[in-house]
Amino acid sequence: MEEIAESRAMAITNVPSLPRDLERTGSKVKATGVVNSLNKINFLDGHVFVKLRYVWSNSFITIAAKPEPGDGSDIQLLWDESEGLLFKEITSYEYCGMFYTDGLKMVWVNTGMISMDSRGIILAGPEGGEEVSERNCRRHKSLDITTKITQGIITLQGMIKDYSAVGFAIAVSDDQISALRKINTDMPVNIFVGSGKDVLFDATCRIVRESTPDSEKDCRTVPCQ
Repeated sequence: MEEIAESRAMAITNVPSLPRDLERTGSKVKATGVVNSLNKINFLDGHVFVKLRYVWSNSFITIAAKPEPGDGSDIQLLWDESEGLLFKEITSYEYCGMFYTDGLKMVWVNTGMISMDSRGIILAGPEGGEEVSERNCRRHKSLDITTKITQGIITLQGMIKDYSAVGFAIAVSDDQISALRKINTDMPVNIFVGSGKDVLFDATCRIVRESTPDSEKDCRTVPCQ
C-alpha cells in the first residue's frame, strides 16, 4: 500500500510538460470535465492517445488506448489491440503525456504516470486539462503530392495540405465526403504518399481530427508507430 501511495504521489508531481509542437489555446478544462469526457469516450468505445518516447533512439510514437470507466481517482487505459503492437520491451518506453479529441477540440490532460505494462497504463487522477493546437510556426506547407487513404475496401484520394513533427493534414475533395464518412476513426487507416513512381511514405496512421474548409475535408493524422 505504501508503494502504491508513493507512486501516486510521484505521478502528481511528475506531470509531463506540453510538447513543443503543441501550443495552448487559453481554454482550460476542469478535472471533472476530463473525467466525464473519458467516461463518454469509453461508452462510445472510442480511444485516447498516449505519447511515448523510445529511450534508446529518442524517437516518439503516439499510441491509441481505450479508457476504463472511472471516478477520477486515477485513469486506467488499455492499449488498443488494433495497434498490433506487443510491448515486449515496455521498460524501454517513457511516458510523455496523453490527449484526447472532443469534436474539433484537442485536450491535453495534466496527469502523471503511476505504472505501465504490456497491457496498458495507469495515470494519476487528472488535475484538469487544457485545449491545445499544433503550433502554426511548426506546420509546413506541402507541395501537391498525391496521397491515398485506405481502410478495408474504402479508398480515398487526397493531397497533403501541410505537415508537422506530429503528423500531417490530408485534404479530401468534397465529392468524396460520403466515402470519408464510412471511415471508422476508431480504427487505423493506411496512408500512402507518392510522387510518380516514388514511394515517399507508406504507414498505418490514426485520424485524430477532422475539419471542413470551404470545399474539402481536412484529416489530421498521426502515425501509429
